[in-house]
Amino acid sequence: MITIIGFGIRPKHMSLEALEVLKRADKVFLEAYTNVFPSSFVEELKRIIGTDDITLLKREALENNLDKFIEESRSKHVALLIQGDPMFATTHINIILECKKKGIPCKVLSGISIYNRILAVTGLQPYRFGRLVSIPLLSKNFMPSSPYLKIAENMRSNLHTLVLLEAVSDTEFLSINDAIDYLLKMESRFRMKVISDNRFAIGVARLDYDEGIIKCDKVLRLREIEFGSPPHALILLADCLHFLEAEALIELLSAPIEVKRLVK
Repeated sequence: MITIIGFGIRPKHMSLEALEVLKRADKVFLEAYTNVFPSSFVEELKRIIGTDDITLLKREALENNLDKFIEESRSKHVALLIQGDPMFATTHINIILECKKKGIPCKVLSGISIYNRILAVTGLQPYRFGRLVSIPLLSKNFMPSSPYLKIAENMRSNLHTLVLLEAVSDTEFLSINDAIDYLLKMESRFRMKVISDNRFAIGVARLDYDEGIIKCDKVLRLREIEFGSPPHALILLADCLHFLEAEALIELLSAPIEVKRLVK
């Protein structure tokens, strides 16, 4: 049997049901994808579950060895731990479908997603968000336009965009400032009014950790902030805000009073 477990942003967000399953499981895997876990993360996880036997598994390795992973669960209860909610990734849907074909029981325990937490800490309305966008690590030879164009689609519908930024390690990651620079370069190329120095945005670093940072301001001012180590995310606000959203940003994130000008 395979149980796919979303444990939220931090191990302490895990449900009681998930904890009970993990204590009974024969094998526990912790999936790493764009996630960079703080040094204390795995230790916290081991302490909560009550075992040192947790195997770190890269998403790429899981995808390349999916049959082997699933076959192992014929004779064992395998638990796959996912940060956030597991159903945000097609890989996990593939696991469910393959298990169904092979007659292997598979259960999903949902977890708190980054969307849940973003809504809680910002006060933005859930129906005001468009398609989720990810920006990978960039280089001179690799600078795709697709993230910019997806954000443009959201902007045309007057929707906010949550942008997840890839991180491989504490030293190899796409920072909020890097993402802004990339989007400004794309703006100069496509001119679709996705971003400018005066657009309001929210920079999020290490969400839900003690040393986390979350700031709402104009892009020009966000670029002056040192957000530190990953993981990072960026929220680009739509052209118009609901009045409650503006009030929440001011009260919860100390956003400039100017943000009220977006209320229409």
